Amino acid sequence: MKRLTHVKALAALSAAAACLAVAPTASAAPARTAAPTCVTDSATKNFGRGEISICIEDGRARVTGWVEDLKPGGWVDGSCVAWYMTWQTAAGDDWSFAPVACGHAGGAYVTFDYDPSDWSGGPQGITGVKDVSLGMFDA
Repeated sequence: MKRLTHVKALAALSAAAACLAVAPTASAAPARTAAPTCVTDSATKNFGRGEISICIEDGRARVTGWVEDLKPGGWVDGSCVAWYMTWQTAAGDDWSFAPVACGHAGGAYVTFDYDPSDWSGGPQGITGVKDVSLGMFDA
């Protein structure tokens, strides 16, 4: 009788070991953030030119590039050149523009590297870029 009990115990132990060998283990996978989404553009127009790169990750954006005012005609010209961005955010569309190049104000060529969310009035909760365009405005 003792021998039968030992055989049953060994059989039960073998069955349990087999179940553990094939049972999936529950382990917490490390939290992964999505790869940044990046948009790049370059443009040359009669009033200016530039390049821009925007990468979005975790609700924030990194905007890098440059812009040049090709008609820095002094106070007569009076226009500046900048990249305009329309953002998709958690709260709806928002907009901003990159630093400007104003030849008449001494900065015909400007480079930039910034996060528009850092400014208190800047777009928050950025989820995407809806539009990017090189434009000019009166300063």
